[in-house]
Amino acid sequence: MYSYPSLTSLSLSGCILNPERKIEWQSLTSLEISNMDLPQSVVEKVLSCCSVLNSLNLRTCWGFTCLDINSPNLCKLRVHDSNKDESENFLEISAPYLKSLVLSLYPIERKLKLTNLSSLVSAHFRFAGSTWDPMYEDVLSNTKEIFENIQHVKELELGYELLGAIAALALDASWQLPKSTRKSLKINMFMNGEDYVSAIVSLLESSPDLVALVIDCDDPFGVEEDSWEPPARGDLGCDLLHLKTVELIGSADAVLGGEPLLTLARVILKRATTLEKMSILVTTETIDEFVKICQTLLTYPRSSPNAAIHFL
Repeated sequence: MYSYPSLTSLSLSGCILNPERKIEWQSLTSLEISNMDLPQSVVEKVLSCCSVLNSLNLRTCWGFTCLDINSPNLCKLRVHDSNKDESENFLEISAPYLKSLVLSLYPIERKLKLTNLSSLVSAHFRFAGSTWDPMYEDVLSNTKEIFENIQHVKELELGYELLGAIAALALDASWQLPKSTRKSLKINMFMNGEDYVSAIVSLLESSPDLVALVIDCDDPFGVEEDSWEPPARGDLGCDLLHLKTVELIGSADAVLGGEPLLTLARVILKRATTLEKMSILVTTETIDEFVKICQTLLTYPRSSPNAAIHFL
């Protein structure tokens, strides 16, 4: 298997990958490895012997501490972290030619270091696992590491797990989210969470060049709340001068009086001075609840004379 010059795509799962001689995968462009122990020496051999590799996907693998990628051909990297006890407590990613990064990191007892990502255009970050608190020092430290090294990324997507940490950091006067040049931002969030609104406000303030925003709201664990407290930060400290399109998906809870959608929509309509289109998907149990939420939203002032609201 290690000598297969014409191989172009390979997927491995649950195998033992430990070549004693040189790997000959000169034509390999796509490689996916899952549920495997990958010692650092094996990772280095794979990277050095696959000169035309374009896409690398490491799913729940462990044993390595560094992905030092210097090939100009490797443009896409996906790493879904493992929380196995065998996992190393350090992960460094260095890839000066990388264009797209998807990273799902287990944030406890795992230190992330991002370096040499100057060509990165698109990034998607999540925190894996559910047994940790967003106030844990490891979680906050890894969140800082991410945002301090992706200011130049144009397209950013965030999992809901990061929002709690961002909200906690927003209360820390000694640290702020760095200003970025991102153009597109997608945020996945829970239905019920005032802290998440504060986190989104902080993210928008750090995105002065933002053109497109998507907030996709879900409640996968069925968390039920019967009250809504105004978020700690319910407005931006600046206008969004370039924001043109906004999508708010499934973020209105009739039990909470239409929150958090109403707060998010009110803030954006107030601050997006060149907004052209806000698309909103509202799902309610009754038509009366739907109408009430929509009527409330339509009363909010719009700073952009061209802003149109579309209900999906």
